[in-house]
Amino acid sequence: TFKNGYRSSNKDLILFSGIFNKAINIWGIKTLNYASKIPKFPVSKGLYRPIKMQEHKLLLRNANKKQKLIILLARHTGLRPNEIFNLKVNDVDFNRRKIIVRAEISKNYISREVDIPLSILIKIKGLNQSNESNLINYSRTAFRFWFYRLVKKNNFENFIFYDYRRHYVQRLIDKGYSVPKVASLTGHSSWGMVARYYGHLSLRN
Repeated sequence: TFKNGYRSSNKDLILFSGIFNKAINIWGIKTLNYASKIPKFPVSKGLYRPIKMQEHKLLLRNANKKQKLIILLARHTGLRPNEIFNLKVNDVDFNRRKIIVRAEISKNYISREVDIPLSILIKIKGLNQSNESNLINYSRTAFRFWFYRLVKKNNFENFIFYDYRRHYVQRLIDKGYSVPKVASLTGHSSWGMVARYYGHLSLRN
């Protein structure tokens, strides 16, 4: 099993172990709990991969107007890629400097609000789009190919676009935000998910 699949394999073993326990203790089936005997993969220490400033600047230098806005939104709002590409112009509250992530585009179907820097608001206003249109009219597939071609060309080791979301989470923690507050801003379904996936000591303590 490759990399992130370790967690899925461990979950499957736990589920199978529960089925065996039910069979033995409730249904009275004479068998052994074979799943409990299989060693699990080591628990992940988190998936946080710091983004170097030179990496970030190189991406921005090689990005067009829309690609640059996608990167800046990821870095400064922590939105998931699917959320970024499905934002509408009227999801931006210019007066309150907020982005409203609608429940229908959120992974856990819960809406939330995220602060957005003034510099990015100015870039959004410069797009001059109607309120009903997508905030960034750009193919997610095209962006993904562009991003990974550039990452590969410049030998950025283990760098994926989702690292911008993890960067945002760690930055909030470094600023002293509590884990519950971070979870509410990033749309994580539980506080434990934040610590589990990002894994830094500041999250686990």
